[in-house]
Formats: sequence, C-alpha cells, structure tokens
Amino acid sequence: MLQSFRKDTRILKGGNIWVLTIVICLSGLYLVGWKNYLETLSLILSKIRESKLTLDELAKLIGDTFKCNPEWIREALRICILYTSLARVENGLLYLTEDGRKFLDTKDRRIVLDHLCQNIWGVREMLHWLRRQPMTSKELFEKFRELGASWKKDSQVRYRLRWLRA
Repeated sequence: MLQSFRKDTRILKGGNIWVLTIVICLSGLYLVGWKNYLETLSLILSKIRESKLTLDELAKLIGDTFKCNPEWIREALRICILYTSLARVENGLLYLTEDGRKFLDTKDRRIVLDHLCQNIWGVREMLHWLRRQPMTSKELFEKFRELGASWKKDSQVRYRLRWLRA
C-alpha cells in the first residue's frame, strides 16, 4: 500500500475529482493540499523508484487507497509524471528519468518548474505574462484564448497557477 499517502475524506466528498487531482492531481484538488504538490510528487516518484509497477498497477494502488476510480488516476498520473518527463515507461514498467531521480534526491523545485515549462502548454507563457504585470485568472484565460486555447472555462488556468504556487 501507499503508507505515505493519507486519506482525506473531506476532499473526496467534494465530488468531481479529476484524479491526478488525487495524487498529484493536476486538476487542483489535492488530497494533501496544493501547497504540498511537490511533497505528493515526491511520494509518487519514491513509489516508482522502490517498486516495479506498471502505470495501471500504480493507479490501482492509489485508487484502492483513496477509493477512487483508477482510470481517472491513471490519466492524472500520466500528466504529472509522464508528460512532465519525470518518469518514463519502459517494457511496460515505470522508471524515473534522470531528472525524476535528481528531483527526488535534491527536492530542487527548479527541476519540476523547468519540466512544467518545457512540457505543459501555457506554463511558460503564463510566467512571462505574470512577470510583466499581475493578472487575474480571467485575464490569463483571455490571453490563452487569444493564443488559440479551446478551453471553455478558466479551470486550466487555475491548475497551472496552483502548480506554479507550489
């Protein structure tokens, strides 16, 4: 089991949890709070380092721990660990990348920020805009729409803001 993770039923009662939201949960609802995003990421990466698991097995383990749909968790894990290039799949098993190991060993936030900027669309642009002037999530949303984002609501903006706050 994931003894390092704790169950927080207050958030689970919230309803529509997009599951990596559950673990690193990119949708913004974190079981351990968005301020602990990096801590939660460390727990997931540690589990990958210590165990030979497939993405489905890790998602099921987390889903069983938190009584959540493993399919949701699998997609959330895909975003937070694979799309950010902190882990990779080789012969069906999860392995840490060099930068995933480096982050786990040093807890250097810059590694995660660099990977978010390189691999998640809009993070670099958002940082650029916010360095120039403060903006609300609605203003950022409009800027993204000008760039061609097809988002209907500003939730994608808020997710990115939460990652950056961490």
